[in-house]
Amino acid sequence: MSNIPKKPDDTIWNDEQWQAIYEKGHDLLISAGAGSGKTAVLVERIIQKILIDHINIDELLVLTFTEAAAAEMKQRIRARIEQELAKQPGNLVLSAQLNKISAANISTFHAFCNKLIRRYYYLLQLDPVFKIADDIEVGILQDDVIEELFDELAEIEDENYLCLSESFNSDRDDEALKTMLLKVYELARSNPQMHQWLMNLRSLYEWDGHDLQSWRYYQEIGKLIAPSIDEALLDLEKAREFAKDAEVMGIDHKYRTEVYDQDVAYATRLKESQQSAYADLREAFKNTKLATFPRFNAKQYDKEAHEQSKNARDAFKKRLGKLEEKYFVYSNETHARHFNESEHLVIALSTLVMKFHERFLKAKRERQMLDFSDLEWNTLHLLVQEDQPTDVARDIYHQFKEIMIDEYQDTNSMQECIITSIAKVAQPEIPIFMVGDVKQSIYRFRLAEPSIFQGKYQAYSSNKEAGNKIDLMKNYRSHQQVIDATNFIFKQLMDEPVGEIEYDEAAMLKLGVTGENNDEFNKSEVHLIDKKQFDEESEADLNAIEIEAHHIARLILQWVNNGQEIYDRKKGCYRPITYQDIVILMRSLGSVTIFQDVFRLYNIPLFTEQNTDLFDSIEIINLVSCLKVIDNPYQDIPLVGLMRSPLFFFTERELSLIKVATKANSFYDLVLYYRQAGEDELLKQKVAQFVQTIERWRFESKTTSLSQLIIRIYEQTLYYEFVLGLPHGYLRKANLDVFVDKARMYENSTKKGLYGFVNYIDRMQALGKHFGKAKTVTANENVVRIMSIHKSKGLEFPVVFVSQIHKTFNRQDELGNYLVHKKYGVAVKYIDPVLRLKQKTIAQSVVGSMIHKEMLAEEMRLLYVAMTRAKSKLIFTGVFDTEKKLASMNEVIKDSSWLLPSSHRLSAKNYADWVIPAVLKHKDSKEIVETCCEAKPFFLDDQSSWCLRIITEHEQLEEQEIENQQVEMQPPALDFEKIFDHSYDYQPLVEINAKQSVSQRKEEETTPMFKGIPEVKPQVAYDRPSFMKEQQVSGPEAGTALHQFMQHLPISLDHTLESLQDMKTRVIEKEMMTEAMANKIDLQQVLAFTKNPLYEQLTKAISVKKEVPFMTLVKVADHEQSQILLQGVIDLLAEFEDYVWIIDYKTDYVRDFNTQYEELKDRYAVQMKYYSKAIKEIYPTKKVSCYVYFLKVQQYIVYE
Repeated sequence: MSNIPKKPDDTIWNDEQWQAIYEKGHDLLISAGAGSGKTAVLVERIIQKILIDHINIDELLVLTFTEAAAAEMKQRIRARIEQELAKQPGNLVLSAQLNKISAANISTFHAFCNKLIRRYYYLLQLDPVFKIADDIEVGILQDDVIEELFDELAEIEDENYLCLSESFNSDRDDEALKTMLLKVYELARSNPQMHQWLMNLRSLYEWDGHDLQSWRYYQEIGKLIAPSIDEALLDLEKAREFAKDAEVMGIDHKYRTEVYDQDVAYATRLKESQQSAYADLREAFKNTKLATFPRFNAKQYDKEAHEQSKNARDAFKKRLGKLEEKYFVYSNETHARHFNESEHLVIALSTLVMKFHERFLKAKRERQMLDFSDLEWNTLHLLVQEDQPTDVARDIYHQFKEIMIDEYQDTNSMQECIITSIAKVAQPEIPIFMVGDVKQSIYRFRLAEPSIFQGKYQAYSSNKEAGNKIDLMKNYRSHQQVIDATNFIFKQLMDEPVGEIEYDEAAMLKLGVTGENNDEFNKSEVHLIDKKQFDEESEADLNAIEIEAHHIARLILQWVNNGQEIYDRKKGCYRPITYQDIVILMRSLGSVTIFQDVFRLYNIPLFTEQNTDLFDSIEIINLVSCLKVIDNPYQDIPLVGLMRSPLFFFTERELSLIKVATKANSFYDLVLYYRQAGEDELLKQKVAQFVQTIERWRFESKTTSLSQLIIRIYEQTLYYEFVLGLPHGYLRKANLDVFVDKARMYENSTKKGLYGFVNYIDRMQALGKHFGKAKTVTANENVVRIMSIHKSKGLEFPVVFVSQIHKTFNRQDELGNYLVHKKYGVAVKYIDPVLRLKQKTIAQSVVGSMIHKEMLAEEMRLLYVAMTRAKSKLIFTGVFDTEKKLASMNEVIKDSSWLLPSSHRLSAKNYADWVIPAVLKHKDSKEIVETCCEAKPFFLDDQSSWCLRIITEHEQLEEQEIENQQVEMQPPALDFEKIFDHSYDYQPLVEINAKQSVSQRKEEETTPMFKGIPEVKPQVAYDRPSFMKEQQVSGPEAGTALHQFMQHLPISLDHTLESLQDMKTRVIEKEMMTEAMANKIDLQQVLAFTKNPLYEQLTKAISVKKEVPFMTLVKVADHEQSQILLQGVIDLLAEFEDYVWIIDYKTDYVRDFNTQYEELKDRYAVQMKYYSKAIKEIYPTKKVSCYVYFLKVQQYIVYE
C-alpha cells in the first residue's frame, strides 16, 4: 500500500477505487459490484500509468469480451487524454499517446489472438491470407465433415460408430449422435489439455468393481445427500415441536418414545455413514422400517397441531425417500454392469470425437479458414510448446508492462492459459489487473468459468503474496430502494453451497450516491397476477403472457398519462417519466410478439432486441426466391413464389392459366410454352417480359458481382420503393440493405458466386442458423424496450420490469440419454444389450445433480443482473394461480433463518420460487401473509421497502378508449351496381378463387344448402389481434400446436411419457410454440398413437414425410371446361414398396366412435378424396390409402 499516493480531499474516487487505480507491483483482482464504476476505474488506471509511470499506451495489453466494450474503452481513454491535454497543452507525451490509441492493444481476446497469429502465421504453417469463419460457415462445414465421416464409418462397419449409432440414433438419421459429438467436441476444445481430457472421459467409470465406495466420485454422493439429511433432521425437530403443542395426555411422550427417537437415530446414522461402504449405506436406506405415526383419540390432542406434526414427519420420510430413489436403487452388481457398458460407449465416443477433430482441422486448413476456437489454440501453440515458453512468448513478454482484463468473471481455461503464458514467462512477472463481478457471470453456455475468478478471490484473501483483492461495492447507479431490495433478496438466496458465491458483507451493495428523496414510487414491487381470477372474467381466455402484457402496458400508460415523476440524476431534478425510461426484461424472448400485439393496442411504442431471422421477413423471402430462379429456373416452388411476389405480380388466376395450358415436367417449361403459344395475349406478353428479365439477370449474374446483381434487381423492379410503402417500410428497406451487405461479405470471403450463396442460405437455414434483421431504433428514441437479461448486462434504466418470473427454468442440459460436464465428463444411460431398455445410472444422477446446481447458480446470477439494471424502480411480474402459489410457500416462510432452506432453493422451478418467499418474509408483506397464507411466518427486519400486490382485477379499457387509439380505415361508399351494370356470362367462375385450400373445397362440396344465400360484405376492418380473441388458446390454435408437435416427433417405438415431456420442453425453449399452446398438447394421446399398430407400421416405411404441401388441378362444378388450383398440406405421408399411406390427425371430440362412425367418415370424405388425388399424381403406380386418426379415442377410419 506504500506505493499508493495520498488521496486528496476533493477527488471523485472512493477509497477502494483509489486503491484500485494506483496499487501496483503485483496481481490485482477487483471484485466490482454492479454500478460500482469499474470501467471508469480501469480507464483512470490506464491514464495514471501513462502520467505517473510513464508507460506508453501500446505497452499495456487490455482485453475484454465484446468489440463494443473495446471501442467504448478506447473512446473513454481518448476523452481522458484530451481532458489532460486541455490542462497541459504542451505535453508531448500525452499527444503521442493520443496518436497511439487506434493501434493500442485494447481489444477482445479473439482480436488479440488474430493479431498475434497474423504476425507469426509462418510458425503455424498457415496461409497468410487465412480468414476467420463465422458461426454459419463453421456449422455448415462441421455438418459436411460429420456426414462424410459417418458415411465412411458406416460403410466399413466401424465398431465404435455402429455401437454409438445403435445406442443414441433414431432409426431415421444420425442427428442425435451428431449433436452429441459436437457438444463433447466443443467442451473438449475449451480445455487446454484437449487430448488428455478426452482420454480421461473413461475415468468417470473407473472403480474396483466390488463396492461403489472406490469410485472416484463417490464422495460427491455424500455431498449431495448431506443437505437433504440435515433438512430431514429439521423436519423431525418441527414434528417434535408440534407434538409438544398437541400435548394433552402424554402425546409428546408417546411420539418421542415410539417414533421421534428412532427417526433421529436413523437420520443421524445416515449422516455419519455418508462416506462408508455403498452397500452398507444402501442397506440402511432400503431396509430400515420407520415406525408408524401414533394414532390418538380426537379428545386427546389439539387436532391442528397433531396434523402439523404428522405433516412434518411425512416431509422427513419423503425427503429421505427421494434420496433412496435417486442414489440407492441399484446394487453394486448392477452398477458394475452399468459402468462396464457406459465405459465402452464413452471410449468409443472419445475416439469418434478425435477422428472428427482431425478431419475438421484438415477441412479448415484446405479452405484457409480458422474458427474462434482455432484462434485461441493457435495462440497457445505460439506461446507454449512442451510446457515451456517459446521465443514468441518471450517477445510478447518484453512488449508489455501490464495486462488488464475486463469482465474477468467470463474467462475460460484457454484464455487464462494464454494470459498466464505471457505474464509468467520470466521474472519479474507482468502484473495482471483483473476486474469483474462473479455475481454477474452469466455466460455458462459460452463456457465461461466463474470458478477461475472465485478461486483467485479466495486465494488472494488468504495469501497476499499471490496477489491482492479489492472489493468495489459502492453502487453509483441505483436508488437506495433498489440497492436495499437487491441485498434483501440475495441475502436469502445466495450462499456458496447453492449459489457458488457467499453473499456476505463484502458482496453486498452499498449506496454510492446520497441525498436523493425516498419516494413512494421508488418502492420495489412484486405483482402476482392471479390467473384464476381471470377464468371468471371477460379476459378469461387470454393466456398468461397476454394477461401480463396487458398489466404492464396499463401501468406504463398510467404513469405516462398521469405525469409520474422520476428523479433525473444528470439534470439534478425531477421530470415526467417517458417511454424510454422503461425496460422489460425477460429470460428469453419467445413471447415478444405477444407483447408487441398488446402494446400496439395501447399505442405504446415498443422496441425489442430480439435476434430475429432476416429470412423470416417476406421481402427477403421473395428476394431469395428470385436468386434461386436466376441460378436455376427449373425449381418450381421458388419460381411460382417469385412470379406471385411483388417483383412480378402474377395473380393466382394467371398462374392457373399457365398451369393448364399444356403438360410439362416443370413449371418453367410451362412458362416457356405460354410465352410462345398462350391464348391470353396480355398474359402472354407478361410472361414474355418475365422470361426476358430472368434471362437478362442470369446473364448479368455471370458478369457482375453478387451484391451488384442484387442492387440491380432492386433498381429495375423498384423494390425499394415498394417495400417503403408497406407497414414498417423503413425496417424492410433496412433489411434489403442488410441482405446486400451479407452478400458482399460472402463474395469477399469466397469465390463461389450466386450458386454458392444460394446453397449457403439453404444450408444455413437447415442448420437453424440465421442472419439478424436490421435494427432501426437508436438508444435515444422514446420507446419502451424489451430485451433479454443477457442483452441488458452493462446497461441501466430508470424503471425495470423483471417479467415472466413464472417461466420455468430450462433443464435440458440435465435431461436426456447423455449428460456432458467439463469436470465429470460424459454420463450415459445404460442400454440393456438384449432388451434395449434404457436405465439411468448413478453416474447420470451425480452429473445431473451437478449440472442442476450449476444451472441454478447461473439463474441466480441472471436474477442479480436483472435487478441491478434498475436506477429508480424495480417491479417483478408473473402470472399464477395465486392461492395455490402462496399455499406452497407456507412451510418455507416459517423458517427463522435469513437464508431460505437449501432444499427449497435447489428445487426452484422459476424465479418466482425464490422471489415470492423472500418477499413474503418481509414485514411489508404482513397483511397479505395474514390474509392469504396459513403459515405464521418469521418476518425479517430489513430497511428495504416492498409492495407485494395480488392483481385480482383487470381494469377494462372502455370501448371508446380503444376506438380512440385505433386508426380506422373506411372506404367511401360507392354504388357499384350503378357503375358496373354489365352481366358477364362466366360470372360464377369469377367468384371462385383460382387457388383454393382443401378445407375451402370441402366446405363448398359438403354444404350445398348455403349456395345462393347472399354474403354480407363487411366494411374494411382488421383482424382482432391475438390478445383480444375470446379464447386463451383456441381450438384451431390447439390443433396447430398438436400438428407442429407431431411434425417434429421422430418415428420411433421407444417413445415414453418422459421423452415426450422432454421434447415438449425443448419445443418451448426453442420457441417453436408458446408455452400456453404446448400445454394444450395431450401427451397421453400422442403416446397412445405411438403404441397403435398403425404407427408401428410406419417404422417399416421406405420414407416418412410430414406436413407435405401439394397443389392439384380440379374441375369446377357446372363448368367442366374450367379448373382451379387446389392446395393443401398432408399431415403424414408414408411410402412403402407397393403402396402409400396418407395419415391425417384429428382432435375432434368424439362421444362414441362406433355410433358416430358413418358421420365421421362422411365428414372427411371430400378432404381425403382430394388428398388421394394429389398423391396419386405423384405415385401413379402405387395404391393410395387414407387414414383419419382420432387422437382422443385412439381410433381411425380408412379410405381406400
